[in-house]
Amino acid sequence: MKKQLCVLIILAVDIFGIWLCFGLAVVLKNLLYGDSVLLDIGRYQGFAPSYVIMIFLFFYQGIYSRRYDFWHESRILVRSCFFGLLLSLALLALIKVNYEFSRASFILSFAFMAVVLPLFKLITKRKLFKFGLWRKRAKILGEGEEFESAILESAYLGYVRALGRDYDVLFIGGSRLEAGTLNELIESNIRENKEILFTPVLRSYDFTQTDIYSVFASRTSLFAIRNSLKSPLNLALKRGLDLVLIFLALPLLVPIFGVIALMMKLKEPAGRIFFSHQRMGFGGKPFGCLKFRSMKENGDEILTQYLKQNPQEVE
Repeated sequence: MKKQLCVLIILAVDIFGIWLCFGLAVVLKNLLYGDSVLLDIGRYQGFAPSYVIMIFLFFYQGIYSRRYDFWHESRILVRSCFFGLLLSLALLALIKVNYEFSRASFILSFAFMAVVLPLFKLITKRKLFKFGLWRKRAKILGEGEEFESAILESAYLGYVRALGRDYDVLFIGGSRLEAGTLNELIESNIRENKEILFTPVLRSYDFTQTDIYSVFASRTSLFAIRNSLKSPLNLALKRGLDLVLIFLALPLLVPIFGVIALMMKLKEPAGRIFFSHQRMGFGGKPFGCLKFRSMKENGDEILTQYLKQNPQEVE
């Protein structure tokens, strides 16, 4: 019952988020074009096919049936927003009403969704976990304390430590268990209809983009690993997404950065606001990453003076 209730709540929050993003996009477009602020807002918020497309994409990718990490799920949501935009624009052209809707409003709407929906999910799942609804009893075998803490301390995932055999999902780390023990564990838990999750033996690779092939004759599964960032298309999409997200975040970040800079200047008028920190960039080329200065510029002098005044601190 809790599972179905959580799905309904998350689904309702997603629908509200889509509705809100359409409203924000139309208001922003109207402000940019000098129209009445609420002009046509109801027509866009009432465009049901876009809701159906987005919810279908979420269901298809397991958003409501699987428990993803926040960043993994955010990547799925952003990808769904991109395909949802393309499908919505194609549908508008197909039913020949594309001239009645602004493409700018649709682009802004789905760009807002890529930011708003992950944030709404983060808040919703944390609240559901706090109220005891988003909790799933988990048992972890063959893994270290670091992995256990990462799984059990994440309210977004919602797993809690199970007592004895009273659990819903079993995590298995195959690197520390023998093949015979693994087979027995899997067989016994499958009979009891438990969910089983494996951690890979190889820890240095990301398996989220892995393709799995089945060799029927030998009943063997093959995992295909590739470097997706080597694809020019993926590089272009990532660059485009970075620029879009930066553009959307500027109205919020610029005032915040301005306040921080003003406070720093008032506290230390002679000090610099930013400093450049060398980081490794594309192609192995270093670049200067601007960061807010969080320490005093004469830190070495202050430390030396402090140690002179407090010799007991030196050991």
